Amino acid sequence: MSLLALFCCGMTAEAQRIVPKYKKKKEVREYDLGLSERRWTVTFGGSYNMALGAFDRIRYIDRGDVVRYDRAPSLSGGSVHLGAGYKFTDNLTVGAEAGMLFQYNDYALPLYATATYYYGPSKGNSRHRWFNYVNLGPQFYFSGNTKTGAMAAAGGGVRVIVGGSLKMDLQLGYQLNMHRPDICDTGKYDMPASNVRYKEYTHVLQVGVNFIIF
Repeated sequence: MSLLALFCCGMTAEAQRIVPKYKKKKEVREYDLGLSERRWTVTFGGSYNMALGAFDRIRYIDRGDVVRYDRAPSLSGGSVHLGAGYKFTDNLTVGAEAGMLFQYNDYALPLYATATYYYGPSKGNSRHRWFNYVNLGPQFYFSGNTKTGAMAAAGGGVRVIVGGSLKMDLQLGYQLNMHRPDICDTGKYDMPASNVRYKEYTHVLQVGVNFIIF
């Protein structure tokens, strides 16, 4: 009996050595960075704007002269905005944004069209997705001697998943702001104010973030 018990124990130990141990496979998650099931998207965000330079351009219509000179810009500013876009494809979204711009110690309401192109598939095991964007539209000022203007911007960034279903776009780009100050027509001048076109331009480095509401 003792010999039989020892033989059985030996066979059991040998079987334990032979049976391989399988590791549990790592679960591969799929992230939907493009919200594929939705065609409309709503975002809310803001930016920090640093002025890199500025110049003025004055055109005298009767004389056909153009005067251009540089000036010191406002050092910094910022903006907040709310946007809505339509996804024509999983890579291309076109929409509009509006908000409040703080620059030149002045306030403006930018209202512009925006287009964003995202690279790569909208679904996958990556938690980020690169993109490029362009913005173009008018700006309306509430104070000072400027009432109307325009802006154009272009840049790039990356969409990331912060946690759970929260997604945000981090972006860096260039923006050109244009102001049309009112011409002072009091006093005596060589030509009427209606014959003068005065515009102010500012080059801006913009660092921003957009949160994807839905």
